[in-house]
Amino acid sequence: MNEIRGIGVLTLGLVWLAVGVGCAYAAEETVVIPLDQIWALDMPGTRNIRKLQAEKLPPPGDGQLVAQIRRSLSKDRPKGEAAKAGFAVLGTGLEALRDAHAVLVEGKEPRKSFPVGSDLTLVFFSQRLSSYYVHVHEVTCQENAISIRYRFVPHETKELTTHFALIPIKGLAEGGYRVRVIQSPMERMFIEAGFKQIDDTYERSIISRPFSFGLRELPNY
Repeated sequence: MNEIRGIGVLTLGLVWLAVGVGCAYAAEETVVIPLDQIWALDMPGTRNIRKLQAEKLPPPGDGQLVAQIRRSLSKDRPKGEAAKAGFAVLGTGLEALRDAHAVLVEGKEPRKSFPVGSDLTLVFFSQRLSSYYVHVHEVTCQENAISIRYRFVPHETKELTTHFALIPIKGLAEGGYRVRVIQSPMERMFIEAGFKQIDDTYERSIISRPFSFGLRELPNY
């Protein structure tokens, strides 16, 4: 599952940081979505998603969106059961947070198709309390593939955590897209301290699975 070779995609063709988190690019280009454009729960380098609702919503409003998502993701599940697939939602920012809440908390079925030209958000999450942090460290777009790379990071305390991220995507052309979820190697300092790379079974039970979606010219939208 650890596609170390996948990191090599950054050496193929032109690599650039997306301006305005756009992903309109030529086939040979790889676009990097900056971490500071991603809203996330407790992931270094990202935007603190708690501030998203705090800035936009007077209390009580929807002020518990993040807390409710976190509680939903923290629910115990049968041992060995795979985590749910990630998904895309329409819009960015607070709109995306509300739509993610509708899927993760209210049980709404995620959309699979969106109008061409839409601003979208990809929802990535860990679906179980864990003694490891889950940190997205890189998101790239190339052709019709979007890759979310993350790491497990051991806790220094006995706390248990869960995490999620809202990754904004703009400028996609019409067509189908697949979203890969790739575990990167654990940082060397943790390996040297005696921690082992997370195995596939544990990863599948924690990390949202890969998914796909499409952009189409939808009538009467």
